[in-house]
Amino acid sequence: MTKARMKTKIRTKTRKTQAEYPDINGMFIYHDELHRIVYAPLFSRRGYLIPKSQIHEFYRYTQRTMISIFIGLAATVLLGMNVFDGFFTGLAVYLVWTGYFSARFLNQLATVEPFHRPKKENYFITLSRKYSVATFCGLIALSLVFVLVLGIVTMTGAPTPAELTTNLILMSGVGLFALIHAIALIIRWKTDQA
Repeated sequence: MTKARMKTKIRTKTRKTQAEYPDINGMFIYHDELHRIVYAPLFSRRGYLIPKSQIHEFYRYTQRTMISIFIGLAATVLLGMNVFDGFFTGLAVYLVWTGYFSARFLNQLATVEPFHRPKKENYFITLSRKYSVATFCGLIALSLVFVLVLGIVTMTGAPTPAELTTNLILMSGVGLFALIHAIALIIRWKTDQA
């Protein structure tokens, strides 16, 4: 067997291993002293062991916060709801989805009790490794375009006080999202330069 064919086989195995066992991190996700993946909700002393075979299913549920926020924003902007109705719509979606997550997914997992949370690294450092530089730039650009367009629509129209408040809250939230990702991008850039 030639060296080129051996290198190709080694690369293929590495890619397959990375695809089967992705790096998992996020809020309330820890690794214990045995390097097992543990999900520990904020007010719980119980940790749930996530088998590597169920990581992809777990990821479907971890997006519930962002999707609930998006649904609340969409209800506010597209359906003409006021901010509070949009907020409670998003909150209702989040609570139902979290209940389903607990009943359908968490209850079938092995647990660790009591689970002592190890210290986690800074959120921005974790976030800086989550996306590529191109993805960070795309997220920031889309957020800024959204804020700019909504600002122009607000300034050129004659919004009611409720609409003005809604638009300002939306622009602030999306602007904060862009700022957080810009900080993570700077950390990623400095890490890549070192």
